[in-house]
Amino acid sequence: MAEDVGHDVTYSVTATAPDYAANTQTAPAVRVEPGVIAITMKAVKGTAQVGHQIGADFTYAWYDYLTTRPTFTYQWLRDGAAISGATEGVYNVVAADSGHSLAVRVTAALTGYTTATATSDAVVIQAGDSLAIESVTIPDGLMVGYQAQAAASYSRPADSTPTTAWQWLRDGQPIAGATANTYVVTQADNGTTLSARFTLSLDGYTTVTRDSNSVVIGASVTNVVVGGTAKTWQTLGVSYTAPTDATHTVQWLRNGQPIAGATGDSYAVQGSDAGQSITYHIVFTMNGTTIADVTPTAVVIAKSAIELESVSISSPLSVGDSPTAGHGVVRSPAAAPAPTYSWQWLRDGAPIAGATSDTYTITSADKGKQLSVQLTVSADGCESATQTSNVVTVDGRPLTINIKSIQGTVEAGQQIYPELEATAGATLTYQWLSDGQPIAGATTAAYLIQDADKGHYLSLRVTGTLAGYDDTVVTSKDVLVPGADPSFQAIIQSIIKMLMDWIQQILALFGTFATAA
Repeated sequence: MAEDVGHDVTYSVTATAPDYAANTQTAPAVRVEPGVIAITMKAVKGTAQVGHQIGADFTYAWYDYLTTRPTFTYQWLRDGAAISGATEGVYNVVAADSGHSLAVRVTAALTGYTTATATSDAVVIQAGDSLAIESVTIPDGLMVGYQAQAAASYSRPADSTPTTAWQWLRDGQPIAGATANTYVVTQADNGTTLSARFTLSLDGYTTVTRDSNSVVIGASVTNVVVGGTAKTWQTLGVSYTAPTDATHTVQWLRNGQPIAGATGDSYAVQGSDAGQSITYHIVFTMNGTTIADVTPTAVVIAKSAIELESVSISSPLSVGDSPTAGHGVVRSPAAAPAPTYSWQWLRDGAPIAGATSDTYTITSADKGKQLSVQLTVSADGCESATQTSNVVTVDGRPLTINIKSIQGTVEAGQQIYPELEATAGATLTYQWLSDGQPIAGATTAAYLIQDADKGHYLSLRVTGTLAGYDDTVVTSKDVLVPGADPSFQAIIQSIIKMLMDWIQQILALFGTFATAA
């Protein structure tokens, strides 16, 4: 019995028989030792991996005639040290066990038996296998300045919170500091391949890593050029293709140097910019980062042209006239200063000294010459426009001679002379006529009537000349010198003379109309 353990036990035997005296013998005392429980450990059963359950596996033996079974207690060990609270026949492997050795110690106790203890062989615990990354993606069509957001899906043990980590890659190499699930694409990424690496870890589990799809990065700012018209007094503008939510700053440059105050999207070209190289420096910002820093190819500023439609002078023109030249529409850039007009009159194509206004008084030197005028229109920073007018041949100016009357006594021995008016400065020559025929030697203004003139008609022909004027010839009215009866022939000559005078007067009248026209 269990209570005999540690005591000496003996027994007595008494023999009786009829006719015999009873005989009692006592056996030597025997000390009662505890019973022995034999425990045989087997390998720990179950999967030696985080997240799984393992259990003690053993057999035991004791005196089979005893019906009471031993009581068993358990203690799980990590690297030989007891795991607090791990005192069941089974054990749920946790993350802390990963990479460590686990064993179980079994203790069997039964009254009257020596307590038996046995420890299993240790098993090395493997990391768990229930962490898995199912997908990692980044958006397609990324460009510089865009904010890319990566996404991942994964599986994990129930009620666990794994640690996640991101690393963005440029051409497969880590980008310093890019360790969030969002990333603003920079200028350095332009033309490279961008991807994101996702790492999932949990204590006791194998860390898993997976890379996303790869996206080739394009420039988000393109086609940066100088827009507008590269001429003086025109407007240049910035021209580009960029995301609508990008912001930018501008600085216009002349020959590579900043133009004071020129920081807008347009620049009004000045006259002084002619021949200069103009461009701008533009910086684009998006999502808090510079996405483009560009200076497009400069344009060389040409002078704007002035358009002049026509230049003209009137016709006909005569000496003494003062024509004023006219011109058609003048077009110059609206921003340019008001144009200036420079005139130069030409005689047979050569400049006339001092004739530099739009009005010119024609002199005698112009008679018979080809007169024209040249107009030059100019403005600061513009190409001047020059045009020459139509050409007009200058006529002589009519010279005026008016013989009012013949003064003096018309008789032989008396002197007669004309009362006349003539253009100032004109040179006059005289020829007295008898019955329309020149009287030899009678070439002065006064004429002494001769006896031979009796009965004849006297008249005076005056010729006027003056530089720049047309020569003019005027004949006075006839006067009859009394003293002899005119012969029939004289009468006929007088009639012919009168007819000739009328014809000359009519022709002169038509000539006056033609000149006025």
